Amino acid sequence: MEDFWITAVLILMVREDAGVALFGVGIYLILSRRNWRLGLAVALLSGAYILALTNVVMPQFSPDVSQRLIVERFGQYTNGKPASSLDAIWAILTQPQRILQEIFSRFSKKSITLYSIGFR
Repeated sequence: MEDFWITAVLILMVREDAGVALFGVGIYLILSRRNWRLGLAVALLSGAYILALTNVVMPQFSPDVSQRLIVERFGQYTNGKPASSLDAIWAILTQPQRILQEIFSRFSKKSITLYSIGFR
């Protein structure tokens, strides 16, 4: 378990958007019910990392750098307008149909079936 946390912290130190991928790992662990407590901890850690980085650290270098990161990654939820990470989270939470559309439009029926096997 200690190796997992060391790896998670090292992943967060690689890139500013690594928290998004790690958040996905946390959500997977929660939904798959393999280790929901670990998944919750990972999702909370990575979520806090993303919020702190985009609202505190990145604006110290340039006021618009965090907004560009959000627009590049989540512009489809904010209609391409400059937004803070909190604005993007709100847009994602208020548009769950768009999330489902994003998830399922990228996969064929065969890959969705294979993907769902991992949740059993």
